[in-house]
Amino acid sequence: MLTDLVLSVEGTEFAATLALILALCSALAHAVLGTLQKSRYDPWEARGAIDAFVFVMALMAGLFILPWPEPEILPILFGVWAIHLFYKSLQALAYERGAFTVVYPVARGTAPICTVIFASIAFGEHFEPGQWLGVAMLSGGIMSLSVVNLRGRAVSLQSETMLTALGLALLTGVMIAVYTTYDAWGIRQSADPFTFIAWFFVADGWSFPLIAWLRRRRRAEADR
Repeated sequence: MLTDLVLSVEGTEFAATLALILALCSALAHAVLGTLQKSRYDPWEARGAIDAFVFVMALMAGLFILPWPEPEILPILFGVWAIHLFYKSLQALAYERGAFTVVYPVARGTAPICTVIFASIAFGEHFEPGQWLGVAMLSGGIMSLSVVNLRGRAVSLQSETMLTALGLALLTGVMIAVYTTYDAWGIRQSADPFTFIAWFFVADGWSFPLIAWLRRRRRAEADR
């Protein structure tokens, strides 16, 4: 039903406006997610709580609203789980070691240019020089926030923790591009994109709550 609704407005002005609104809402939601994860709480536990909430919602949608995923989609969902687990682990490690205002722009600034490169390889998409320049300016502008914030903080670039955090942030940015490209390919393999999205979050959402619980339990045992 949802897929039919989307297809019925495809190519219309309403669809373009709706896509823009959804993109802006997604950006806002992502900013809130990043802020919640890099809060006064442990980043692993914060991400675990977020993923648990998303997992439950996606599971309910997958079980009671949307169809089951096709058998050929299951290996793709396993890839989703592996890639996102690695990405979120790198992100949590970076947040543990560096200031959010320094680490986050590096991760998010690396992602756009890498995503365009990966998309050109994976999907054979052609980009004009002006488009490459625009993406490079976007990535550079975001990453420049890290330099500004680093200079404004009482933290040294020579700090072992900060250098490690920046390295992890760069790897996180590469993995963001990897999962963006992989997810775009994966959703094209499903007959129903909403089914793929729901089971995507089911596959992605169970591991970090478990990791957070194990870390919390281990810390509680160490404090005894």
